Amino acid sequence: REIESECVAPRNGKEETLATIWKQVLGIKKVGIHDNFFEIGGDSILSIQIVSRAKQAGLHLTPKQMFEHQTIAELAQVVKEEQGVQAEQGVVTGELILTPIQQWFFAQDHPNPHHWNQSMFFRTKERLDIVLLEKAVRTLLIHHDALRLRYERLPDGAWKQRNEGIEEQSTLTVISLDEVPQAEWHQVIQTEIDTAQASLHLHAGPLMRMVYFDEGEKRAGRLFWVIHHLAVDGVSWRILLEDLQTAYNQASQDQKIQLSTKSTSFKAWSEKLHHYAEAGIAQEVRDYWEQQFEQEVAMLPVDVTLEDPANAATEEITVVLDEKETRALLQEISSTHRVQINEVLLAALVQATAAWTGHLTLTVDLEGHGREEIIEDIDLSRTVGWFTSIYPVHLNTTGANTPIAALKAVKEQVRQIPNKGVDYGILRYLNPAMRERLESQPTPSISFNYLGQFDQMFSDDAMVVPETGFTRLDHAPGSKRSHLIDVIGIVTDGKLQFTWVYNVGQFAKSTIQSVAENMLHQLSRLIYSSDGESALTISDFAMANLTQADLTKVLSKMTRGKNHPITDLYPLSPLQEGMLFHTLHDQENEHVAPYVVQLSFLVRGKLDILTFEQAWKSVIQRHEIFRSAFVWDEIEEPLQVVYDHIPFKLNEVDWRALSVEEKEEKRKAFLASDRKQAFLFDEAPLMRVTVIQEAEEEYRVVWTHHHILLDGWSLPLVFNELLTVYQKRMNGEAVNLPKSSPYKKYIKWLKEQEQEQAEQFWREKLRGFTAPTPLGLESKEQEKGYTEKGVCLSKEQTQALQSWAKRNKLTLSTVIQGAWAYLMSRYSGENDIVFGVTSSGRPTEIVDVEHIVGPFITTSPTRIQLTDDLKVRDWLQKIQEEEIERRQYEYASLTEIQGWSEVPRGTPLFHSLYVFENYPVKEESSGNLEIGDLEGVEQTHYPLGLTVVPGSQLSLKLMYDRSKFNGLTIERMLGHLRQALKQMIENVDQTLSELVYVTKTEQKQLLEEWNDTAMEMSQEGLICDRFEDKVARRPDAIAVVDQMREWTYGELDARANQLAHVLQRK
Repeated sequence: REIESECVAPRNGKEETLATIWKQVLGIKKVGIHDNFFEIGGDSILSIQIVSRAKQAGLHLTPKQMFEHQTIAELAQVVKEEQGVQAEQGVVTGELILTPIQQWFFAQDHPNPHHWNQSMFFRTKERLDIVLLEKAVRTLLIHHDALRLRYERLPDGAWKQRNEGIEEQSTLTVISLDEVPQAEWHQVIQTEIDTAQASLHLHAGPLMRMVYFDEGEKRAGRLFWVIHHLAVDGVSWRILLEDLQTAYNQASQDQKIQLSTKSTSFKAWSEKLHHYAEAGIAQEVRDYWEQQFEQEVAMLPVDVTLEDPANAATEEITVVLDEKETRALLQEISSTHRVQINEVLLAALVQATAAWTGHLTLTVDLEGHGREEIIEDIDLSRTVGWFTSIYPVHLNTTGANTPIAALKAVKEQVRQIPNKGVDYGILRYLNPAMRERLESQPTPSISFNYLGQFDQMFSDDAMVVPETGFTRLDHAPGSKRSHLIDVIGIVTDGKLQFTWVYNVGQFAKSTIQSVAENMLHQLSRLIYSSDGESALTISDFAMANLTQADLTKVLSKMTRGKNHPITDLYPLSPLQEGMLFHTLHDQENEHVAPYVVQLSFLVRGKLDILTFEQAWKSVIQRHEIFRSAFVWDEIEEPLQVVYDHIPFKLNEVDWRALSVEEKEEKRKAFLASDRKQAFLFDEAPLMRVTVIQEAEEEYRVVWTHHHILLDGWSLPLVFNELLTVYQKRMNGEAVNLPKSSPYKKYIKWLKEQEQEQAEQFWREKLRGFTAPTPLGLESKEQEKGYTEKGVCLSKEQTQALQSWAKRNKLTLSTVIQGAWAYLMSRYSGENDIVFGVTSSGRPTEIVDVEHIVGPFITTSPTRIQLTDDLKVRDWLQKIQEEEIERRQYEYASLTEIQGWSEVPRGTPLFHSLYVFENYPVKEESSGNLEIGDLEGVEQTHYPLGLTVVPGSQLSLKLMYDRSKFNGLTIERMLGHLRQALKQMIENVDQTLSELVYVTKTEQKQLLEEWNDTAMEMSQEGLICDRFEDKVARRPDAIAVVDQMREWTYGELDARANQLAHVLQRK
């Protein structure tokens, strides 16, 4: 790969803090700021840990941001250092409303609901101090309110819960094993574990118990920890383990125990959840679950049919994937196919069950952590409690003939689930309108729960490590089964293992063993699938309006013959669409390469060509717009295709042996030829760089690109970055530039804009305008292609114009736009004119918009009406006011504006363009290099365009179509523009009718030279005879010119005859 793949170190405090947290949570030794969280082993549960630890470090972010900004560099830009959600920091007490998962639990109606726990068993790395351990445990009970929950069953069978205050009830038991023969230790430990499991009580308490097995002096101990499931879940265990170590360490150092700030309490969450159930769930979410209700739930085939399977005995088997394949699943598969681990595991599950049942469909109850960001001002990153969500997922792999095809099918089905399923339980248990319908749905036979990476809970300095070899009966004997089979996945010791808990009365062990092993086989097939098939799906490119079939075609077309993968697909901006259309339309014309921009500059000094090329590669890699190609055929709307990386090589030419005259001749020929060389839209990059060595230490650099990639604003950003990277590389320094914001942010912003308001504005603005303003000076010429002519005002003239504009509270752009409008009016003979105006188009609502490289400029019509008796200043102020209003809606595409106007389809809204361009590309230096002699050329498809470049000497350039205008006409037009500007500022109170745009030279020609037509004439004949002779010879020649119209000799003769006939009748 031709990219810089080194691990980029943090560049500031935020990135340093985040990098430290990532390494701790992910259990890795090195992380770069551009490493993707999910590609290096992250998952949704670990993301919550990241959020929690970031909060402890004073950085506020959310799990949602972890999914939206998946690298440290991106996260550092959005993370906030101010305090996040405010939460109660004291002891929370009082009654709580039951949450959906708690209602689900009580609906199971277990014979012994007190014994339905989660537990962990550890070996301590050293002997623990009992007093300090007691102190740490008490701190946890006070800090984490859910550990003090109590429940009461009411006479009607319903349950209610409340948070108790601080109590003296002991939850820590110490067993001194040194007083027991070592041969009996195992039996004693197992007995105490069983006793602790059975000792919890929902009403009397406690809901948590810890047993420490003390093995004597200088020996490590063992720690058993059990909590009723109503008060804990997988995420909670991570919080509790971390807090236990913090509290114990602080106590052992004789410090005041100070745990991290509490997040939203379980009580507050339960209350907000009920409000959300009543009014917060969107209609489309309700509709989704209504539709799921109609799905048929196929039941698994059983080996033995039982009348009461819920009360049958339970057994379990465990299968394990090896470490190499586990790593491939967590990192390589995730990265290559852009999948979450849950999607991969479910795809394997549905394929394994299909081999068993013969059905390619499977309905499974999926368990999620439930801590989704569905309610504002809620932070659950450090809240202990049971938040799990359980929801049915209907999976269908019909037609999926390969592991990748099955993964694609499952991936898309899972991603259709809104809010990761959390709304299902809320609707089923908290929403009366939906409860009855959802309760009547049959329960799936299988439940699936992936608990994440257990290894990441234990860092190298952890006070405990997992202990095995003992049975932990978390559920009381006789507890009812909610599903026939529970599949529980977890990564431990670097290996992914699945525990299949099944109803022993209905399934033979061999049946479950076979299906479980087949699931591992399906995972292996996916890992070693080597046919090059991609699992990318439409959900990976949410902004692209594609069907899966369309996406497959696009991926096939745009990756054929390339070894660089596609990372993104998204629509074009209106500007890009227009450029694409006009370029494709004109591609057969060998004289025209519209929207090709050519910049050339001279470099003096010793240029290292290889380093210069590497600097270009760095710039291309950093900005995705350079790695973008475009696809348009056979899909609904054109798309830009962003590649992970692309090859790039600059062209080298050596002219050192040529004479000065030869160099000049070849330069002109090369630049002209280069401008005519079009780009292929489906091949990135749409740019080329040529370095021409003209002398030993003199180089001409020609950078040519398609305007679809960049606007004028972007040019100095790229240029300055190029020089910075080049100089750093020459100095042997690391190139650590800040993460660039993608152009995609602008496309996303465009999609969020209100089109109805824009349509209303433009319809009103263009009402009554039915045909484009004629340019008035067009003529048929033999030459082809575009060229430009320009003129610069003197420094004095520029200063006078700027001062006049400031005094009258006008922008310089408004003044020149007014002069251009005045000129167009006089040339066309119309007082209601429209021309295109190009603006920077960079919305201030987009963060960092000023540093984004890409084409933001917008071109939209401006309509200006001229009234002869209106004062120039008043007229310009009106133009400025209307310009401010117009810019609010300039995001609308020109095609849409055209459709909203009364100008017929197929007819352009305007023929001329006005551009006020202020790109601050200035002559630069880079180390021992001097850079100057910058020249830029571009062309559009409009016949005529005025480009204004402000500076100490105002530049006025006219780009024109040589088939419609000759050079003399354009030169006269530039002269008229200068004269109009001069006239406008000479007398602030003059009216438009008093302006004179013809130059003094032209006035002399008109009034003296061209009027010097005296000639000898015969005295014979009448004047009317001479007039009729003129009519006969040149009837179309202009005879009379008035302010508003012209008459030819033929028209004048006809009017004279009409008048004569009227007089004769009288």
